[in-house]
Amino acid sequence: ESAITIGATSVWPGGASGLGLTGSGSVSAIFDFGGVGSHPELAGRVTDLSGGNPFDHTIAIAGIVAAAGLGAGTARNSAYASSLWIYDSVDFPTVASSLPGL
Repeated sequence: ESAITIGATSVWPGGASGLGLTGSGSVSAIFDFGGVGSHPELAGRVTDLSGGNPFDHTIAIAGIVAAAGLGAGTARNSAYASSLWIYDSVDFPTVASSLPGL
């Protein structure tokens, strides 16, 4: 439901904006307190650099960003075809300082 709430469906293929965005070719970075494990909604798209065990909050955030909507009753979310890089939150200053423009 988060995709509907933030209007992401309007930028998907067939959406009102005509943009046809899926997140394909993009990377979303998540800084939290653990990993995401091998959740089927994110399969094949996660690089877990957190060094942590799967953590419910991290899994929920990753799903809000990039769940594929595979099963009945599951929601496809904002950047459903994007790759995810998962970091521990303490890594933010180091990672951010290596990114141009920040």
